[in-house]
Amino acid sequence: MNKPPLNEQLSIQDFRDFYWLKEELIAFCRTAGLSTRGAKKELAERIASYLQMGAIPTEVRQRRNDSHFDWKRAPLSLDTQITDNYKNTENVRAFFIKEIGTHFRFNTYFMNWTKQNAGKTLQEAKEEWIRFYSLKKENKDQSEIPAQFEYNTYIRDFLKDNENKTFQEAIQYWKVKRTQRGSKKYKKTDLRLLHDTRHTSNDLSYLQAFAPGYSDEKNYLPVPAVTDKKMITASGIAPIEFAREIFTILQLWNEADIDKWFQLFKHGVWNE
Repeated sequence: MNKPPLNEQLSIQDFRDFYWLKEELIAFCRTAGLSTRGAKKELAERIASYLQMGAIPTEVRQRRNDSHFDWKRAPLSLDTQITDNYKNTENVRAFFIKEIGTHFRFNTYFMNWTKQNAGKTLQEAKEEWIRFYSLKKENKDQSEIPAQFEYNTYIRDFLKDNENKTFQEAIQYWKVKRTQRGSKKYKKTDLRLLHDTRHTSNDLSYLQAFAPGYSDEKNYLPVPAVTDKKMITASGIAPIEFAREIFTILQLWNEADIDKWFQLFKHGVWNE
């Protein structure tokens, strides 16, 4: 099953089975009259409640920050308490580099921890950072990535398992993976994704995995895919716009010559 459109007729099961961009979630919230505030995970939970209940969920408005502590300029010590307006500033970075060492870096886990632990001290924050850093080293840098960062998790695991492949190739596999039903975690069988995906010449999701700038050729007539059970390819003539995008990516010619080629085959005009 292809990825269905995100609308009010979508079942809760289909919503949970497919991957949605944050932009798609925000667009749905606007259409349905839901709040667009919050991180991607919050938006997804809000939409899931709406699809399940058929009504706008009651939300508790977050309390505004009461603290006015200046994390950019105030002197810091290990006894300084984390406030509800805590920010990861250069002032904070310099403090932790002094306390922990030059290997200190802000990371997703630590930033989430400080957000959720107002009232604790920077001494406790220091201990938590060191604990997590040690855990990462023991697990060969396989740190836990929060569930909403599926892209980061997939790319990391893909590249670890396929050291001969590039970051750009990993992105191509992810773009196909995210359109499929079920878990978005990397599996060894994902290496078949680009070959096993059934497509025709103008299947946008497939073509855009190779040429992100391709935006479809409106007058192209779709034709059935053909297969030898190993590689599935489109029959007929591939879209000219797609070919131009591929030529540009591969840098076969300079942009001016590619444009001349395009004009010739698209409009029968050779521009000098």
